[in-house]
Amino acid sequence: NHWIMAWAGLEINTLAILPLISKSHHPRAIEAATKYFLTQAAASTLVLFSSMNNAWYTGQWDITQLTHPTS
Repeated sequence: NHWIMAWAGLEINTLAILPLISKSHHPRAIEAATKYFLTQAAASTLVLFSSMNNAWYTGQWDITQLTHPTS
């Protein structure tokens, strides 16, 4: 129930799926893997930024604090 664990799961998923996408070494597969990586990096950045803002305003890293008026 922590934002850090959600982010870690997102990163583990990225590292696990990228070799499967680019396995065939076809130019389209490499392009798809690159696009997937960039999309996941943007999503990871958004999750980290949002969780840091939530922690700044609420003082906690818990996901359950989303009902706080300032979040």
